[in-house]
Amino acid sequence: MINSVNKQLQFGQYRGLTVKEIYQGTLNIDRVLLRGYLDYILNKTGLDSREYFPELELIERFDVTENTITVVGEIYDPQQPHTYENRTILGNNEKVISTFINQHSNDNFLGVLEGLRTYNKLLNKPCPIGGDPEYLEWCERNVQGFQLSTNCRKELEKLSIARFVGFQLFYIGSETYEYAPKFSVE
Repeated sequence: MINSVNKQLQFGQYRGLTVKEIYQGTLNIDRVLLRGYLDYILNKTGLDSREYFPELELIERFDVTENTITVVGEIYDPQQPHTYENRTILGNNEKVISTFINQHSNDNFLGVLEGLRTYNKLLNKPCPIGGDPEYLEWCERNVQGFQLSTNCRKELEKLSIARFVGFQLFYIGSETYEYAPKFSVE
């Protein structure tokens, strides 16, 4: 019986997170997690799915930091420095890049595109992201000995739930975009 919202789970995809962190999520997602995820979908897995976005064909790579994404256009001569004169300049593609990134957050056919929640599960210690109260309900039905006490359940029901729904991009010039996680709060 789980009597406290601060009890850490010792099993499953949210091992190490508290019941409250799983239920509620956070509006303050770890920036290192976000950076790693965006780099992963833009530069690694994104290469194959970019073919469906012709506007992205001339992009060599994306340089992702904890706050920005910079587009590096196709390089004309790889032996020369990667200056503006030696690469394709693409300008503002905020809408296309935003659509490409956020398609990973939507339900997609056959689960081919990897969402942030799936990427988070691959880490040694997952970080709190959007709330997942459904996981706690699943645990109560399927995990032997897992049951939330009435007091614990009442305490959780008083909390708001932050659901991660994607990313917001803002073009700041020089083919650079600031990004932020987008939430719906219930």
